[in-house]
Amino acid sequence: MAGWICSPAPLLERALDAAAPAGAVASIVDLTQVDFLAVAGLRVLHRAAARAALHERWFAVVADTYALTRVLDLVDLGHEIALYGSLSEAFRAADRSTGPLVRR
Repeated sequence: MAGWICSPAPLLERALDAAAPAGAVASIVDLTQVDFLAVAGLRVLHRAAARAALHERWFAVVADTYALTRVLDLVDLGHEIALYGSLSEAFRAADRSTGPLVRR
């Protein structure tokens, strides 16, 4: 059976660019449904974190598997990107850093 591999990294990069309009105070990338993160995905996260820092925007990644957190640590992104084990934990941290993200 033949097949081909399509990298989702360009899709992730476009989604991050679209989700960070001027004036955004935070970006959270939820990778809890991701089993594997290739080098291209790591590069996208690194560039997104750098852009967020340039625009003084809070940036975090949610990853709840050892495989993802380990690869982020191996390439030292774990030191550059705020990493959380759950989305609710990331939102609480963002609220503490930026003020409430969701107005009720």
